[in-house]
Amino acid sequence: MHGALCLRGVGRRCDAPNFRGECHDVANHDGGRQVAGATTDVSGRYSISSVPGAYILQATLPGFTTMRTDVALSSTQLVTRDVELSVGSLAESVTVNGALAAPVSTLSRAFNGRGGGVGGGRLAASPSQAVIEQATLDQATAATGADLGELFEYKLTDRVTIRRNQSALVPILQAPVTAERVSLWNDSMGLRPRRAVWLTNSSTLTLDAGSLSIVDGGAFAGEGLIDPVKPGERRLVSYASDLGVQVSPRSSDSPMRIVRVRMAKGIVTQDSVQRRRRTYVARNDNRDARLVLIEHPVAAGWKLVSTPAPEETTPSAYRFRLAVAAGQTATLDVDETTDGSVRYSVGEFNDARLMVLVQGGGNRAALEQALAPVTAKRAELAQALQEVRRRETELASIEQDQNRLRENMKALKDSAAERRLLTRYAGQLEAQETRLDTLKGELATFVERQGRLQAELADAVASVTLDLAF
Repeated sequence: MHGALCLRGVGRRCDAPNFRGECHDVANHDGGRQVAGATTDVSGRYSISSVPGAYILQATLPGFTTMRTDVALSSTQLVTRDVELSVGSLAESVTVNGALAAPVSTLSRAFNGRGGGVGGGRLAASPSQAVIEQATLDQATAATGADLGELFEYKLTDRVTIRRNQSALVPILQAPVTAERVSLWNDSMGLRPRRAVWLTNSSTLTLDAGSLSIVDGGAFAGEGLIDPVKPGERRLVSYASDLGVQVSPRSSDSPMRIVRVRMAKGIVTQDSVQRRRRTYVARNDNRDARLVLIEHPVAAGWKLVSTPAPEETTPSAYRFRLAVAAGQTATLDVDETTDGSVRYSVGEFNDARLMVLVQGGGNRAALEQALAPVTAKRAELAQALQEVRRRETELASIEQDQNRLRENMKALKDSAAERRLLTRYAGQLEAQETRLDTLKGELATFVERQGRLQAELADAVASVTLDLAF
């Protein structure tokens, strides 16, 4: 060192003063070498001693811009240089294990972990452009999956680097899936069906719930929502209205028909069946054919008969395929039946019920023969009841007339004419009393007969056995 030469100053930056200052020989700026250096103290002060000459003072700190300035030192000279560093760009990054796959061209999904997903594949620090490194686009699956009870998780198989203040939407899966174009219709849609895809998850991973973008023929066709789909499951996703197709339903019901009558232990069981038909008429005004998927509601107690088998059945609907050519109309008939049963006592069986059974296809002769004992006892009982009522009516009439005669007799005086009338009234009362005795005896006889016939009718009803199919 020649002479007392010193470079001093104060270093300042945003959060702390400790940075390193270095002096480089500038005789050859391209090949300059460091000749002295110092680090600031807690107050930001530094001091560097050197020989006279021309130098470059350089102050550096990771995360801040580098400051460079020319300094010329002469003998016994003290030079002061204050430096201030500003915040520079950071190169911090986050590395996540995972590998990427190219996006699916027809059905694009971003599985973001919503719903039952764990760690679902969206890695974000801020809504800025992402820089993703070490991506391998030739892999079909960039993650492995596992069920966790009602949940599931994705595990990335390689690393993905995401720099600070950047984000990345990480595709988890690229695999071919089966997606069939259909036009979906049910009663809630009015006349126009919805364009839909019948998606089968043929991959090995669960597809999480979220939005589904449909690209058809290289153009955006629509967007729909999908619930979680496990491997091997099939799901319908509608995404747009099909304006070229109309579906019109109409219904027709048939009257209930009796198919069987059984009589045993005094009970008649009447089995019946009712049939109904719903016709769906689909018209296709498009230039290409359409596969219309008709959702027919499932009704409790009704079953399908004489109709094409549904492609799929859900808890609320049968799904039928209906192919409709371009510019044509197609029809689908859905027939259903329901079984009914009515029970009543054989004793309640009358001519009206007999006519219903005969009109329903029953054999009148067989029915009448089986019911003959019951019919005969019912006729006898009806006659006995009629005799009982007739005598009860006559008894009531006589008692009413006797009350009238007694009231009249109380009003008569002691004249000769009134005495003759009193004698007449007395004779009528005597005759009525004789008739009352006779009526009471007859009434007792018919009441006893009525009870006996009722017991015999009950036995006849219980003894009837019949099983007649119509």
